[in-house]
This record gives sequence, C-alpha cells and structure tokens, in this order.
Amino acid sequence: MNRFLIILLIAVAIIISCKNDQSVSNDKVISQDIPSDFLNFYQKFHADSNYQMEHIIFPLAGKSDSTKWEEATWIQHKPFDNSTNEFERQFSNFQGIVIEKIVSKDNSYFIERRFSKSGETYNLIYYKVFNAFENSDFEQIEE
Repeated sequence: MNRFLIILLIAVAIIISCKNDQSVSNDKVISQDIPSDFLNFYQKFHADSNYQMEHIIFPLAGKSDSTKWEEATWIQHKPFDNSTNEFERQFSNFQGIVIEKIVSKDNSYFIERRFSKSGETYNLIYYKVFNAFENSDFEQIEE
C-alpha cells in the first residue's frame, strides 16, 4: 500500500510539473491539448518582432473577403493582456492547426488567429478582427 501511495504522489508531481505556461494554461483549451512546442513558439512570437515577421505567411488571410494583411503595414502583435478581465481566450487544435480566439464578454469584439506547423516551427496563417461597434473589420487595434 505504501508503495502505491509513493507512486501516486510521484505521478501527481510529474503531472503538475508538466503543466503548460501559466499565461496560457488559465485559458480554455477545447478539442485537443495544445502541443508544448506551440507554447514555446507562441511566447517567442510575441517577444521578438523579427521572429514574428519571419513566422507570418504574407499576404495573410482574414482581413476581409477581398483584401489580406500585408507585411508592409503589419503591426506587431503583443502578448495577450487580460488584466481587466473583459475578454476570454480559447485555444483549440483542429487537425494540427492551433486556433486562438479572443472574445469580449459582451461579444462585441473578437480576434481569431490560426497557426499551422510547417517543418519544425509554426506560422501565423490567418488573422481576423471584428468590432461590432464599427460594424466592420478594422486594421489596427489602438493600444
């Protein structure tokens, strides 16, 4: 019995130590778990502007039906900050495409980004922003 208890405690310790990055682990993960290599990519993507630019497939789909995001007008994405608790972020993994959705609690604003793995790393392949107050997509998020 003591041996079983020790093994159980070790297993719990391993599971706790393997927990995802705290900034992402509090978000809802739906569908399948997000790969740990994606979490490392995600952190670097927001920390290094050159790395970010190298990992976006331009022209980037999602801006509107007729236009795409262009490299020349790209504004660096910064880490998600929900200090006001006004938004909810969800991650899902659909057949290798990691989908991130950030939605305001009143559903008036949302962002969707899709990342796909190519070779050893991920790339941003889709970025959509919607603001219901403007009743259309817009290009820039004011900080």
